[in-house]
Amino acid sequence: RQALKNSKHCLHVLVMSATMNVDLFSQYFNQAPILCLQGRQYPIDVFHVQESQTDYIYASLIIVFQIHRLIPLHEVILIFLTDQDEIDSTCKTIKPILANSSSHKNGTEPL
Repeated sequence: RQALKNSKHCLHVLVMSATMNVDLFSQYFNQAPILCLQGRQYPIDVFHVQESQTDYIYASLIIVFQIHRLIPLHEVILIFLTDQDEIDSTCKTIKPILANSSSHKNGTEPL
């Protein structure tokens, strides 16, 4: 554990990533320790669009709802977004759709 200390407080920072260059990161932060943990793997299906999209978030939401109609409710759909603003905006868009649709009544939880 790497700690930043002053007279009253101790701050511990944990950075997690599946794709980070950990050696470079460790060197930058004064040889910070690296911990590798075994993760679990689950079977996944990867879908790609066949045509370039001008608004990939909107296109992703369309695909999510199309997939949602076809898969069992216990399945999970994961969308990779680039930052917190995109996540917040996407959640804000999804909530009223779920609130006004029968999909919520069939087991989908609002975000």
